Amino acid sequence: MLGEGAVRELIIPAQCSRAGHELTPPTTNVRTSTRDPSGWECLRCLRTTLWHAHYPRVEMPADLLDEDRFVVQGSASADNRHAAWTERVLFMAGKQFADYPVIKRPTGRAPKQVAA
Repeated sequence: MLGEGAVRELIIPAQCSRAGHELTPPTTNVRTSTRDPSGWECLRCLRTTLWHAHYPRVEMPADLLDEDRFVVQGSASADNRHAAWTERVLFMAGKQFADYPVIKRPTGRAPKQVAA
């Protein structure tokens, strides 16, 4: 059992056990609880399940599972850094959150437009 203030680490296997998909930061949803990583889910499996639920008689296009079709969780940041919990996740497949670029999220509101 973790003591108060302890930091949790999450180790994610190289492949999901359901379909053998490679698990990388873009293709894995990391569940967090109070800023700590607490579990994971294969997004390729989820996407496949949802496709077949909506289109039971249509074959799913293979490119829908390509890594570039996913966005890295925790990468949108106003301060140009990944979310702090991403440093406590280890992907056994090799690539880590830090290997992917941070998406610059706009800060504040857009300037007001003055009518001419």
